[in-house]
Amino acid sequence: MDRNEALKVIYAFRNGIPPESRVSLFTVGRQTELEELTRLFDGEGGLLLQANSGSGKTHLFRFLREKALADGFAVGSITLDSSAEVKLNRMDQIVAAVFRDIQLPGMEERGIRAFFDTLCRQISDARYSRDPENFWTRLTNDWKWDSSDLLQSPALYIALRAWSCGGDSEKDLIEDWLSYPWNYYTNRKDLHRRLIADMKAHFKDPRPPSALLDVRAGTFNFQEPGYVQSWAALSDLRTLSKGAGFKDFILLFDEVEDIIYNLGNLKWQQIAFRNLLRFFSSDGIGVKSFFAVTPDFEQKCRELLVKREKWSEEFAPLESLPRFRISPLGAEELKELAGRIAEVHGTAYEWEDKVKEALPEIETIVDRLSASPEADRTRQTVKAIVEHLDQAYEDTE
Repeated sequence: MDRNEALKVIYAFRNGIPPESRVSLFTVGRQTELEELTRLFDGEGGLLLQANSGSGKTHLFRFLREKALADGFAVGSITLDSSAEVKLNRMDQIVAAVFRDIQLPGMEERGIRAFFDTLCRQISDARYSRDPENFWTRLTNDWKWDSSDLLQSPALYIALRAWSCGGDSEKDLIEDWLSYPWNYYTNRKDLHRRLIADMKAHFKDPRPPSALLDVRAGTFNFQEPGYVQSWAALSDLRTLSKGAGFKDFILLFDEVEDIIYNLGNLKWQQIAFRNLLRFFSSDGIGVKSFFAVTPDFEQKCRELLVKREKWSEEFAPLESLPRFRISPLGAEELKELAGRIAEVHGTAYEWEDKVKEALPEIETIVDRLSASPEADRTRQTVKAIVEHLDQAYEDTE
């Protein structure tokens, strides 16, 4: 780890949050649990990941993302935030968040541009093979690009087709459209002109303009009718990921309590709960989906709906969703983590030779704080470790 990356890691820990990268380096203890959890990458449906707030929930989320990428999975990461247009009642916002942040194994770049570029390199290579059984030959209908029975979302098919056939201006438009689709709900004619009509030389789309622009058809709309196309697009991302040779496609949801605490409208909360249940349903989209929650999440959901007189059999499955509980870190595990943080702190501030002198007192701090009954003791312990290292470093100056 170089100094710049080490500084970023220490900055994250100083604020009580896990780093964006190298999370596995700071993942200590619970080895058996984590191995069991990563085996669950294979399969379908949803899973609640239970950990106390401030005791590793977000760390676990980022560890799973890092591990999934290392194991060859494409990953869509979503942090729910009702104040930033990522609400679980709005599936167009969810799929847009995935488009903005989808990650592929071995690539630093993320987002729909990196994803489509990867697909189109394979499409270009496959075009010269003329293998009728090739996935891309089937997807493009033998390179006619007129229709496909492999994808469910017309919008995603049109976007990939235009990306494959178009230039930089079309790609810029597609990236913006898929990343913020609500900005284009009243501008469908321009999408039709630039992504279909102006590109007719590259393919023949048999559908008339009236069909594509029909509000009821929702060809360019990820919101109507009933977010059908948003759900279809998530399923299609799995199809495309596997077609491109990745092991599968996984969705990771963080800050799921946003539904309870920040999504104030009762109708929206009910829709969000229905959407959550669909990820777990046997007739859902089939994508393996992990939801980082606190251990009492299901109880909070029930209490909210009961209090507002909306609890019913429809929401009863919220109490029995598949779950995986992660144990909190103990004192010895936190001491191991402290040693790793200290090593990176030494790299960040170039005092590797002296940083070990701060470890004995850090162990005392860990012993004291790890015995705290507070749910967020891990977070507070990590912040205290970095605070002590910062002070020890200043004392050497």
